[in-house]
Amino acid sequence: MNFDLLEYHTRLPEESAEAMALGMQKLMREQHLHPNDVVIICSSIDLLSRINSAIAAGEKTMVMFETEQEIEALKKLYPAEAPFREAREKLRRRKKNFFMQNSGLVKFSTPHSYKGMECKTAIVVLTKDDDAELVYTAITRAKSNLIVFGHPEGRYHAFFEQTLTP
Repeated sequence: MNFDLLEYHTRLPEESAEAMALGMQKLMREQHLHPNDVVIICSSIDLLSRINSAIAAGEKTMVMFETEQEIEALKKLYPAEAPFREAREKLRRRKKNFFMQNSGLVKFSTPHSYKGMECKTAIVVLTKDDDAELVYTAITRAKSNLIVFGHPEGRYHAFFEQTLTP
């Protein structure tokens, strides 16, 4: 597979989601990446949600998972655990159905939710504990551009740093 853009960035463990989001936005501007052609993939919904919040302050976004506001609204509507879980799963299915139809938006997803889909540009944020299957699933979503933000203590840091860093 040939990529037009192939980069690896080491993200510091103490680096905030906001700082990562600024770095991603800078890369998107510098590389002239259209928001509709970008998906940001991470196995940690918490980290992904925080990056989304920072990027959404200045850019339209679409998440395949539920937002904090949606979770709070569902908890108010369904205080019991079983109905809440059912409503959350229904929301996730609906979001997945409409995920790729939103043109002009930066998309956010976990590797598992994005299985079977592709995007021109995949920005992959690796966590310390990501395994081979998650990493493979995430990086194979990119059609033309792959940008990886790796954790310095992650299992695949040395590989990506050696392979993707000029």
